Amino acid sequence: MPLAASLDRLAQSAVCSVLTCRPNPSHVAFIMDGNRRHAEARRQPALAGHTQGYSRLIQSLEWCLELGVTTVSVYAFSIENYGRGEEEVEGLMHLAEQKFLHMLGEVAVLERRGVRVRVLGDLTLAPPAVRRAAEHVQALTAAHDRVTFNICFSYRHAAGGGRGAGASSEMLAAQDAAARHEPCSPASPPFTQGESARTGADRGPGCAREGPCASWRCHLAQAGTPPVDLLVRTSGERRLSDFLQWQSRHAHLFFSPTLWPDFSFWDLAAAVLSWQRAAPHLRETRQVAAARAAAAGAAGAAASAEPAVAVRAEPGVAVSAALPVEDGPLRQASEDGQSCEVESEGGASEVESEAGPGSPLLPWRATATGGVRVAAG
Repeated sequence: MPLAASLDRLAQSAVCSVLTCRPNPSHVAFIMDGNRRHAEARRQPALAGHTQGYSRLIQSLEWCLELGVTTVSVYAFSIENYGRGEEEVEGLMHLAEQKFLHMLGEVAVLERRGVRVRVLGDLTLAPPAVRRAAEHVQALTAAHDRVTFNICFSYRHAAGGGRGAGASSEMLAAQDAAARHEPCSPASPPFTQGESARTGADRGPGCAREGPCASWRCHLAQAGTPPVDLLVRTSGERRLSDFLQWQSRHAHLFFSPTLWPDFSFWDLAAAVLSWQRAAPHLRETRQVAAARAAAAGAAGAAASAEPAVAVRAEPGVAVSAALPVEDGPLRQASEDGQSCEVESEGGASEVESEAGPGSPLLPWRATATGGVRVAAG
């Protein structure tokens, strides 16, 4: 190994030791943006950027494991990506098949590390070879229980089978499935004794754990996994692209200017350090949400009441998300005397959700000029 690489590895180990002296996020989600721009800047075909992006994904998973992260979720391929050029889509499908097969060849490593792979999304839209490979790697790793690796592929799809515009429609479809008392999402891992306390699994009141289930959270694609603690988006884009909005309701958002194929351990360390600084505020938000849920009292009321939705933004960062209307009018709380502005994407007087009239979700955008929390309540 070259001297420079050895020194870098030594420095990484030292920083890992420092970061793990404090609590680290349990669930890290990545929006892996910038593959095509990376390739274009080097005058390479788009597929070359996606190939390099996959290599970075595997490295990032290894870094997360070193930091003690137990759940990693990645936005690998959205339904909208099928609308790209035919040649690029075919190349991406071939690449996906290759990489799933590569995981099958590394099952012994995944078993040793205890990594369970879950592919979440509408696999019926993928070619049969991709679907078979994805199902095979899920089946072979289903018993692993130390780390969960969620690959959101053909995402923007509700677990109950409906297709829609994104996380908003996923939540609406989940509520419909709960109203019909359908079984828990098939993507949900089985409950084991003590799982809820150990992982903070996001199932919600009314969960039957098996058979018909009245908890809408159990019908989400990521039912049974802890809420997202840290969400990282690369390439400088400052938006969520409707990715895991409910699961990220109390997450720390970190927007990195680095293109995904160039994302390094040092970029991840910066994101984790930023999360550690914000952790007290995030913990307070979750405690308030838990208190509100407990105050609902009766089981029937608790089943219909959801905790407050909050997002913490770094100074100068614009954030978009969706808030339940029933939580009340938007309010703002500034910190350190700094101000913030909250405006509805649909106008101040009348707002309609992107999911259409009658939706329980209210899109909003907040721009913070200082460290700020924006919430509904």
